[in-house]
Amino acid sequence: MIEAGLFRAASVLVLTPAGERDEINAEVSGLFGLIDGAVRQYTDELISEGVRVRVIGRLHEAPPDVQRSIRAAESGRARARA
Repeated sequence: MIEAGLFRAASVLVLTPAGERDEINAEVSGLFGLIDGAVRQYTDELISEGVRVRVIGRLHEAPPDVQRSIRAAESGRARARA
């Protein structure tokens, strides 16, 4: 018997068997971790080169730490929060 669950991951509705939920959550967390790492790694360089960082989309749906990194990058104060 397959128990079904609905998850929203990166703006996509996914129907999964119950056993795959943890796997999907781990993948989504990993992807957000990559995004956060890239924002932290490259923002200071971009700002020093005069690049304005703007992110579009539903930022409020990202994890709080990713939201903070992105907001810091958008405001040009990434170096101050590191």
